[in-house]
Amino acid sequence: MKKFACLFIISFLLLMQAPVSWAANAKDVAKLKKTKKCPKCNLTGANLRGINLSRARLNGANLSGAKLRGVNLRAANLSGANLSGADLSSSNLRGANLRGANLRRARLRSCNLRGANLNSANLNGADFRRANLRGVKMNKSTKKAAANFNGAKGYKGKTSTKKKKSRKSRKSRKSRKSRKSRKSKKSRKSKRTKRSKRTKRKRTKRSSKKRRTKKRRSTRKRRRR
Repeated sequence: MKKFACLFIISFLLLMQAPVSWAANAKDVAKLKKTKKCPKCNLTGANLRGINLSRARLNGANLSGAKLRGVNLRAANLSGANLSGADLSSSNLRGANLRGANLRRARLRSCNLRGANLNSANLNGADFRRANLRGVKMNKSTKKAAANFNGAKGYKGKTSTKKKKSRKSRKSRKSRKSRKSRKSKKSRKSKRTKRSKRTKRKRTKRSSKKRRTKKRRSTRKRRRR
């Protein structure tokens, strides 16, 4: 009985200590709010809503389960950060560096990720519904990841950051414009030629009518004499 009682007390103490060990460090949260620089900090489950973290340095930080809904993280450095299970929905991550970040089962609904770097990031089970993924940088490992891109904006299986494709599209647009301009010029020329022909016909008709009238008048005069 004593053994069972000891085991019960030990398990109870471990359960009591578990949330404390997994909670965010208050000093790290205060440091982040003041300086926006907290690399390799413990911010697990931290509530960071309403904080402006644009251009913040959070490389290698532990943000698993953090509440970052609607937070401004524009151009922030989150390379190698742990964002597993974090709520980043409706947040601004435009131009953010998420290289090698762990975004496993992260919520990124309606998130602005335009121009963000997601090279070698873990996107398994991440939710990207209605997210803006225009100009996102991704390598083959991230493309093959089991991420949910259904309903995402600007993503069609291929990234739009490659310069070759943009140049080709520009050339095709220029060729289309040149074709349209050529067609318009040809149509204008044809219209001008048609107008000139019509005017010439009208002039010839008028001149022939004048000649006929002159002849008639001359014949009438001769008859009167």
